[in-house]
Amino acid sequence: MDNKKLSDNLKILSKNKGFINALIFLLVVLFLWLVLTSFNKVNFSNNNNGNNGSNTNGAAEVDATLSNESKVSSSYEQAQKEELEEILSKIEGVGKVSVMIRFESGEVKVPAVDSSNQISKTVEDDGNGGTRTTEQESQGDTVVMSSNGSSSDPFITKVYNPAVTGVIITAEGATSSKVKYEIQLAVSKLYDIGLDKVNVYPSKN
Repeated sequence: MDNKKLSDNLKILSKNKGFINALIFLLVVLFLWLVLTSFNKVNFSNNNNGNNGSNTNGAAEVDATLSNESKVSSSYEQAQKEELEEILSKIEGVGKVSVMIRFESGEVKVPAVDSSNQISKTVEDDGNGGTRTTEQESQGDTVVMSSNGSSSDPFITKVYNPAVTGVIITAEGATSSKVKYEIQLAVSKLYDIGLDKVNVYPSKN
């Protein structure tokens, strides 16, 4: 009985054109909504992948630059340490030495700059039979780049090495106050720092 009623109701609804049109409209809207939703998900996924790749490449380039600068700075500091140890060890009575140098900051690079200065003149009628001249001056500085294979880097004209702010030295002959003073004086004059910035201690035998 229930099945017969259901069948009769379906027949009635199928003959109702308004109901059929509404049902078709709802199905079309549902289909379009599903298409748009899936399309937005694909675009969002692609954008995230692209941004992640771009961020990764940018971070890698920054890390590589910082790594190279760190290597240059470290090599300079190591060279200064080795040279100072060699010089001090040659002073009579000093013996074997070990040095630690404190620097103010990293090295400073000065790039080449191309300066331009342009002056433009404009002549206009002033409306009273005369003319009015307007001058505009523009100045600009552009960093000169040099090509390095597939990349380009600023052309460096000067490199200022980090300044020495303090030195600690251990020496075999530092038990002698005379030798200790000679070491302090030599290092003070070499790096143009005060004697109080040079600490000398006797090393263990």
